[in-house]
Amino acid sequence: MLFFFCPLSSLLTERYGARVVTMTGGILMSVGLLVSSYAQQLNILYITYGVIFGFGSALAYLPTLVMVGQYFEKRRSLATGIATCGSNTGALSLAIVQEVVLNKHGWRNVFRFNSGFALVVIMCGVIFRPLIPVPTRERPMVAKAIGFKKKFGLLMRNKKFILWCMASTAGTFGYFIPLVHLLRYAEDNKVSLHKATLLITYMSAGSAVGKIIYGRISDHFQSWTPIIYMISMFISGLSSILFSLVSTSYTGLVVYVIIFGLLDGSFIGLMSIMAFKCTGSLELMSHSWGISLMFMSCSMIVGPPTVGWVRDAGISYKCLFYLTGGPMILGALILLPTIWMKNEASFPDNSIVLMNDPALPESNSQHRIEIERLTVL
Repeated sequence: MLFFFCPLSSLLTERYGARVVTMTGGILMSVGLLVSSYAQQLNILYITYGVIFGFGSALAYLPTLVMVGQYFEKRRSLATGIATCGSNTGALSLAIVQEVVLNKHGWRNVFRFNSGFALVVIMCGVIFRPLIPVPTRERPMVAKAIGFKKKFGLLMRNKKFILWCMASTAGTFGYFIPLVHLLRYAEDNKVSLHKATLLITYMSAGSAVGKIIYGRISDHFQSWTPIIYMISMFISGLSSILFSLVSTSYTGLVVYVIIFGLLDGSFIGLMSIMAFKCTGSLELMSHSWGISLMFMSCSMIVGPPTVGWVRDAGISYKCLFYLTGGPMILGALILLPTIWMKNEASFPDNSIVLMNDPALPESNSQHRIEIERLTVL
């Protein structure tokens, strides 16, 4: 749900601004977690945790990283990497606290603890400072001159963006498979629960480091970012398949999750940068990223259950490595033609206001005349 609601999040961000949308997301996250703590049935959690908390997460997630892309130009990839690795460091630190709360106070209080912690998102949204463009003769305010339908039409006619959506959707099919099934697989191979849990910790730590490393590399070799992304995507898929040969060894599993985590630093850390590279427009980045994330969510939700169905059919649990690596390799191959494709024409820089600034009312008649003239041109 986090990724599925991202297109709506981008629309609301353009209309009301990143500050309001992020704060609203924090409120919904907190409310969703709090109400979940009182749920008596699993069906209720589907709504309170899956829909309400998921929608709130989408409202907070997308505008936050879009703002990072707009505030930073010279070190945009590194800034994005640092921002995205926050999810990894948060998971590592909160997991310990949540385990203590769970053992002493039960799962309902874990939800309530997380509900209070989610209020930090509201505080972060408060300090977001909108970038307000200054209208000039060369750059008038034309906030409503280009609507969502126009942007969506431009994206759907952009062959490079379409291939990017197809590649990322294929690649994310197996993204959550290790997170969901690796612990059970390790236990089936006589690994203790404590050691099996550490595998997820190693993966998260590797991902955090990888996002910063790839962000630094991408800033130094900006024109090579699509190639770096595609190669890392291919190696990530290939490593999943090859490590199936040594997957019965705990040492082999540790090496695998660290490598997978490091390469995840490219796949997730540079995702918004790739959305920008495939559209060639900072103004389109929010919408392009939101649409691509929605497509990714459809494949993400199918991957882990597919492994479960295959396992129930009596096929070896090693299939999790093949179903993780195969789609990743396919995604890299789909992305290959984009290396030689040029970005298609987009808006001029002065056609719309920045995404983290709410659309301004057309109160000035001179601005309205300029809008009409520019739209015709």
